[in-house]
Amino acid sequence: MKTQVYYIIRHKTTQQWIPASLQRGRTAVELSSELPPRLFSTKGAAKQSLKWWCDGISYMASETNWLGSNEYMLVTDKKPERKLEDMEVIAVELKEIYEIRNTTQDLSL
Repeated sequence: MKTQVYYIIRHKTTQQWIPASLQRGRTAVELSSELPPRLFSTKGAAKQSLKWWCDGISYMASETNWLGSNEYMLVTDKKPERKLEDMEVIAVELKEIYEIRNTTQDLSL
């Protein structure tokens, strides 16, 4: 049976985690115990993501300068309730499960 170790970010008290998201802006997600957790292949990647998430919701903003061209900047809306000391990075093991089927039933029409 094949297994793989990943890392997730979890709140120490509530045991909720940062969920997987299809959005580009992953700092906007809130903790969940319903959605699947976001998986990181290294502990360092999880720690870096946790730092960004605790800083607040980040997004790109643009404004027109005096020459008439757009300037882009990273803007972060602070979320003071997100505290690094309340969170932890933990290792989880993802295990591949094989389903055993009765081959005679599968072949019958």
